[in-house]
Amino acid sequence: MATTEQQDILDQLADAAADLVVLMPARATIERDQAAAGPYGGTRTVGTVVAADVPCRWKRLSGSQATETTQYSVALPAGTDLRTGDRVRVDHLVLVVAAVLGGSYAVQTKALCAVAVA
Repeated sequence: MATTEQQDILDQLADAAADLVVLMPARATIERDQAAAGPYGGTRTVGTVVAADVPCRWKRLSGSQATETTQYSVALPAGTDLRTGDRVRVDHLVLVVAAVLGGSYAVQTKALCAVAVA
């Protein structure tokens, strides 16, 4: 059980997380590959939408064009279910999550990504 002081801090963090959502003008769709039964008895990988219309903010960290070496940072609301390997579709980009950053008291979910080049 949290003490009153600890609960106050947790409440402040929750308020800060809610305030950050206002600064996330874009909307993202998060996709994850999952195994599914194939038509001939085997398994196949299927892209499944994990979340849609998720507020986010993204920025390019390197490169001047979208190539497989271009790096991006994506910020999403705290607690967003995001994993390494997920695809984040936002604006004109399809980003592949390379690493999810955060900690115990994160006020946002942040990831480093690379652009998916077909």
